[in-house]
Amino acid sequence: MGHEYAVDVKSLVASLLSLGLYQRAWEGRDVEPIRGVGVFDVTPFSPAAWKPNNASYTPFLTADRFDSYWGAKIVLAFTPAQLRAAVETGRFSDPRAVDYLTTTLIERQRALARYWFSKVAPIERPEVVLTARGYTVCFDDLAIEHHLVPGGATTRYTITTYDRAGARLATHASDASPSGRTCTQPLAFGTTHDAYTITEIRTRRPGLDASTYVHLANNGGIKVVGIFRQ
Repeated sequence: MGHEYAVDVKSLVASLLSLGLYQRAWEGRDVEPIRGVGVFDVTPFSPAAWKPNNASYTPFLTADRFDSYWGAKIVLAFTPAQLRAAVETGRFSDPRAVDYLTTTLIERQRALARYWFSKVAPIERPEVVLTARGYTVCFDDLAIEHHLVPGGATTRYTITTYDRAGARLATHASDASPSGRTCTQPLAFGTTHDAYTITEIRTRRPGLDASTYVHLANNGGIKVVGIFRQ
């Protein structure tokens, strides 16, 4: 989840020019000595500043915020038990290492997800639900589901539907559910092209204002046929 202690040419040059007075991020750190762990911790880890050891690897060079969001989702999917099991395979001689590394990996995992979920709205698993009042769309907000941000009124959604030509049909607002699973009010649908309708879910909370577009169409019933993130 990070290689912030790799050789940094700029830091090396700065150290030489300052006759050794320049201090790298890892120098002078007060870290509890745990055999086999070194200075691997959370404090210097910055998802925004992270760079790979292999700077010539094309996927890292061309990745945008949507790629990083996708990667953050994968990282967040690992449970604490799975991370602990992975650490235990290292067979560390120091009995403190497993607990320390597991805790550190979890904290880094959450820091990574929290950062990229502030760059792309983490709206996932949209599902059409037929109620007595009509069709709604239910969806999960991963940031709330994983307790990365407070649930409830700190997050607000604006739901707008458009027809296939982009004409606005209706708009309503909704507070986020504390569980992270929120359902819209009954939606207005387009009247042509198999009721093709684009549902914009605009997510607003401190540090985030972004939209997710859920495309719907009548294919043996109203179904989700695509998702576009902005």
